[in-house]
Amino acid sequence: MSGEGSLVGWLNRLRSWQLFVLAGGLFLADLFVLDPILFVDEVMLGLTTLLFARWKRRRD
Repeated sequence: MSGEGSLVGWLNRLRSWQLFVLAGGLFLADLFVLDPILFVDEVMLGLTTLLFARWKRRRD
């Protein structure tokens, strides 16, 4: 399901700082633009999880 052409494949190729900026930007957008943007909270949670997983892999 996480093929190279999918959103998850694209997110997996991003560097840690790029994921951090993307998650931060979505967080700020979610703060100022209330829930008309659907699923922003869920996407932000997924990006943060991917960011933490990448940090853990780097330490191992």
